[in-house]
Amino acid sequence: MKMLIGSIPASIGDFVWLKHLYLNENELTGSIPASIGDLVRLQHLYLYDNALTGSIPTSIGDLVNLKHLLLWDNALTGSIPASIGDLVNLEHVYVCGNDWTDSIPECSCGDSPLDLKLFKKLRTCDWVKENVTTRCEKKGVKSHCPLTCNTPEFCFLDSTKKFKLAENDEVRSCKWVGGIKKKCRKSGVKETCRESCSMWF
Repeated sequence: MKMLIGSIPASIGDFVWLKHLYLNENELTGSIPASIGDLVRLQHLYLYDNALTGSIPTSIGDLVNLKHLLLWDNALTGSIPASIGDLVNLEHVYVCGNDWTDSIPECSCGDSPLDLKLFKKLRTCDWVKENVTTRCEKKGVKSHCPLTCNTPEFCFLDSTKKFKLAENDEVRSCKWVGGIKKKCRKSGVKETCRESCSMWF
């Protein structure tokens, strides 16, 4: 269990060689320091599930190599800075669960509605909810049930588990879906193979 408390120091900007910064799921408070923009090599910035306040600094736009920006479930306020538009390598942004002035239309992170195959049995994300601590740690479950397992880093990615199609009893995988439009339109598939089917929705 992560137990970091306090604020993120301005000196974080001194670590210019950092490529990945994972401070998620702690008890961090205070604002995101403007010096975060000095981490120009940073590719992944995970600050979700803390108690951070204030606004996102405009210097975030200096993180030209950033691919993942996950700020979910804090107490951030204000608007999303326009400088985020400068992040040409950005693949995934997840900023829901804050107190933004403006609404965020892409605030959606859902579990797959399809049964997943787990140890030769078919299970649902509702089954996972009965014992989140243990069941979310089973291989692939977090990618299938990201909302239940509080893992927003999987909200845009394919489930790595095999699943049962809603139309019949066939068990398939996102590799089988392969981004094919016809397959993505099957019930529950777009919510399960999120990355593969993103081009169609």
